[in-house]
Amino acid sequence: MKIAYKTLGCKVNQYETFAIIEEFRHRGFEIVDFGEDADIYIINTCAVTHIAEKKSRQMIRHAAGKGYTIVTGCGVDNDPLSYFSIEGVDLVVGNTYKNLIFALAKEKIRGVFTYREWKRSYTYFSSPPYAGKTRVYIKIQDGCNRFCTYCKIPYFRGNERSRDPEDVFFEVESFLKKGYKEIILLGINVGTYNFRGYHLGNLISDLDKLNGNFWLRLTSIEPENIKSLLPYIVSAKKFVPHIHIPLQSGDNIILNKMHRGYTREFYRDVIQTVRENIEEVSITSDVIVGFPGEKKEYFINTYNLIDELKLYKFHIFPYSKRKGTAAYYMKDNISKAEKTKRVKILEDLKERLMNDYHKRFIGRKVEVLVEGEKDGMYYGMTPYYFRVYIDKNSFVSSNSFYHVDILEIYRDGLKGEIYNRR
Repeated sequence: MKIAYKTLGCKVNQYETFAIIEEFRHRGFEIVDFGEDADIYIINTCAVTHIAEKKSRQMIRHAAGKGYTIVTGCGVDNDPLSYFSIEGVDLVVGNTYKNLIFALAKEKIRGVFTYREWKRSYTYFSSPPYAGKTRVYIKIQDGCNRFCTYCKIPYFRGNERSRDPEDVFFEVESFLKKGYKEIILLGINVGTYNFRGYHLGNLISDLDKLNGNFWLRLTSIEPENIKSLLPYIVSAKKFVPHIHIPLQSGDNIILNKMHRGYTREFYRDVIQTVRENIEEVSITSDVIVGFPGEKKEYFINTYNLIDELKLYKFHIFPYSKRKGTAAYYMKDNISKAEKTKRVKILEDLKERLMNDYHKRFIGRKVEVLVEGEKDGMYYGMTPYYFRVYIDKNSFVSSNSFYHVDILEIYRDGLKGEIYNRR
């Protein structure tokens, strides 16, 4: 039998989809492209913005009726009955019950399975997720207690809860034995990882002691969790010099309205402390533009702070009203045209800062994890989170580390020349 899937939204969703699909694979299912005919279709939805929900529904309607259609994810926890009412949808499963999808599908159950209680346990999957060729995401935490005024994720994902470290080690070691070279720790609010007093710093230190030639990376960590974690990161030899630290706004009035819990001064101090402790660190981030009440001067404060701190890359999100959040009821909304204008201004800044950071590496030697080949060139990632392209050479192997001389800016990254294998 054949199964096809589509994942929308965050890396946590992607991890969970891979884990679900791996169970079907173990049971003999053939995985096919979402555009092909299949016996079962799974759509893992996102509801972080209206656009994400719209795309989720488009994907559902593309598959519904062609085969047994399962809808899961944050969209389901937001409004399960509206998804079940889509013609051709057979099964709707909330985030808490994702690990039961195979069992439900096996019996061709039709219905809605959601769980909206505040207290939830960590959701375990019976199979480690299927991964890419070089890197794998390891989910260690779920849920969020922050309740930022623009965000519905705490309502979809529930309270913060952490995974037993023994299970984390089992999964990490299983992928290292399969030859994976990059381990990325993943969660909704990963910096809050704490299993009965065993915190994220402990986990990083112990993972760093594992045998093998591999990198450690985090998906994202909130500013207030950085300083306590920094000594563990600095001491971990396998941890890469890249950290993703969300900003969201560089203006104190907007940060307060967002309920972010820190000021621009605090964020600046965090970034400066990271740079003082990690040489050439690349810092990526997230920014929201057009939040209710974001006057022009408030936006300029955000622009200036990003420029001052020289953030390497940052995702830019135009604010999207989400019913049920505190910000939904705020006044002084910014027009769509103004949001688009501000996004473009920040995109131009991002391009400049990214190129400035890339230029610093021209003429230097860096380590590259080669991932594959495309259009006659090899490509791979550096510890600093920028891509490097290499002219095709017969002795280069995918999923291997190489030392590379950086020659010039190229495409979305840099071009280099291999001088030896690590």
